[in-house]
Amino acid sequence: MPKNSFDHIIDWPYHPQMIIAITFAGCFVAAIHGGGTAWAALIVSAIVAPFGALLLFLPYLVTVVVLAALLSLFQAILQAPRP
Repeated sequence: MPKNSFDHIIDWPYHPQMIIAITFAGCFVAAIHGGGTAWAALIVSAIVAPFGALLLFLPYLVTVVVLAALLSLFQAILQAPRP
């Protein structure tokens, strides 16, 4: 059965990212009009958040690389020609 446009929208994998981006943009606009400490907090979070995300992502990335290297090494040892 072909998917209708509603199913395509619901199955779209970028919903969480769009919700976060729209929420951040809405808070940013509200802080621009309101002023005060929320404005400073949004500026700081916009600068610091990518670095924090990178620090949280690095252990995952290192684990995946190490596992891939170990598993491929094991496979290479098994497939190596024997004298």
